[in-house]
Amino acid sequence: MVYLYVRKFGFILLRGVMGLFSALPLRVHRALGRFLAWILRDVMHYRRDVVMTNLARSFPAMPYKEVSRTADRFYRHLGTVIAEAVWIGHSSAARVTRSHIVECANPEVLNAAFTGAPGVMLMMTHRGNWELLGGLYCTNYKEDVSWAFRPEDVCCVYRRLKSPVWDRVMAENRMYPLRETAFDGYVESEKMLRYALEHRNERKIFIFPNDQFPYAIAQRMKVDDFMHQPTWSMAGGAALAVKLGLSVVFMGNRARPEGGYETTYTEICRDASGMTPEAVMNEYYKLLQQELEAEPWNYLWSHKRWK
Repeated sequence: MVYLYVRKFGFILLRGVMGLFSALPLRVHRALGRFLAWILRDVMHYRRDVVMTNLARSFPAMPYKEVSRTADRFYRHLGTVIAEAVWIGHSSAARVTRSHIVECANPEVLNAAFTGAPGVMLMMTHRGNWELLGGLYCTNYKEDVSWAFRPEDVCCVYRRLKSPVWDRVMAENRMYPLRETAFDGYVESEKMLRYALEHRNERKIFIFPNDQFPYAIAQRMKVDDFMHQPTWSMAGGAALAVKLGLSVVFMGNRARPEGGYETTYTEICRDASGMTPEAVMNEYYKLLQQELEAEPWNYLWSHKRWK
């Protein structure tokens, strides 16, 4: 009983502190993000060895000085991601829309994939700011974007955090702009298959993050080639798309020079039942590598993606 009260108090405290910071303008958050980047990089040396190793192996032709500069820019990006995540955690849908923090270059591709198939497997990864996805599909970051689907048609797959307090905090933070919508598709990865089968007669968009190196219970496969290294990857999203005959769309996410992000959509297939999960994932990784080569710093390099 005491433990439950401690968890509840911890949740209230963390959300309260984040709420105070969230009230600050977005430009202030980005300035705080630069300060946080300095703390992570130069004071804590947060996973510096992992970042440098990942970059050096992924870009073998890149000179050491350039690898170091790319790592520094990665930390600036990571600080911005964290600051922006706090900002959105208490932002109204209207505030999110006015910010134009994320803009969609070609929403018609995702709309066509949704209307032309039983559903969509939208594959993405930790590029841009993945914490902003809730507002992207269920509020509209840009007033003139019209989606062919409703908030209740979207399913966001996530992996549960080890800390119950932080898991609840992050769930509330990610879903805050959606509190006035009919969205109820925040689904833990272990429950995704059951959720998909229960809703197989409904047209859904599954936002599926590919964390690359599969965790213990995840379905896995070996990729033909990704960033010049032998690579094991999750395959659960692709396997489900093949099983249900979903269209598969790659979501690209690039940073805008003035701040914020631009998403682009590339259709991998309209009916995945005619492909194997391995073929789907190899196409996905080809597209992801093109993005990484264009923006080497824009990725979550602090994780051990090759083990």
